[in-house]
Amino acid sequence: MIKNMEPRFSLRNVLLSVLRCKLMKDEETRAWEELIDLFDEKHLAQLWDMFAVENTELSGALKSLDDYLQYFHACEERRQTWLHTIEHEDAGLTFAVTSVLQSKRHWTGPQIDEAFKTDASVCTFLAGLSIRDLEQMRKVIDLHDQAGEYDDEDGKPTKARNTLIGIVTFLQEDAWNAEQKEAEELQPILQNIASAEDPLEQAKALSALGFLLRTKHKEFGNAHKGKSADNVLLWSEHQPKWFTMTWEQVKEALEAAALTVNVSATLAGLGVVTSRVLAQGLWTKLEELARRS
Repeated sequence: MIKNMEPRFSLRNVLLSVLRCKLMKDEETRAWEELIDLFDEKHLAQLWDMFAVENTELSGALKSLDDYLQYFHACEERRQTWLHTIEHEDAGLTFAVTSVLQSKRHWTGPQIDEAFKTDASVCTFLAGLSIRDLEQMRKVIDLHDQAGEYDDEDGKPTKARNTLIGIVTFLQEDAWNAEQKEAEELQPILQNIASAEDPLEQAKALSALGFLLRTKHKEFGNAHKGKSADNVLLWSEHQPKWFTMTWEQVKEALEAAALTVNVSATLAGLGVVTSRVLAQGLWTKLEELARRS
């Protein structure tokens, strides 16, 4: 009889528990889980080490939005490099690595069409973007500006980029403040997670916590989206002095940016809420579990 060689509990269980607590979208989580299932022990250890480094950098990253964005880009570059390295080492992982690299937080063309149909829908869409989504949009705005898409009829650069980046910055700061409050609200949930004697049961408990955090995250997100959308809607009715383009031009430019983000592969990563929850005690539980694997 052939026995399953996978131990009853291993580092793979810990890493799957980490993924559950990251508040990523379902397709991102599934892509990472599939990749982890294919990893040998060497790659599992490398992934754990990378997550451990990210956690070490968290305390400094959470001091301000600018620090967090710098941290986000460093994590993204590190993961991209690591994924391409393991893909080179094991051609059998190519398909799974590609799935992770293309597990986009994106929208379909029809979804974008629907989102930009009315002023109210535009505001709701923009208010629902995460800091990570907005950072991708910032990159696209810069690319469009460099390509001359915001130039005037004579081909001369305009200050349209300033307005669009100003909007993105406002939305990022708004999301930063909201997610900080959300993390504080979610913190008590961690106090109810008891350390089980059996490490496999503890891993299951942390995975269940991930699902609970996701549910709560959606609840907070919907509440925040409504408040933030009202603020954005004011721009369509009373354009701020710093607007250098009309609201109609803003909508057109942001719609084009959203469609471009749609085809840009982005890496799964920590959200601000997860970062704060990890920093406030969850990572300690995961480290304890890792030592038992």
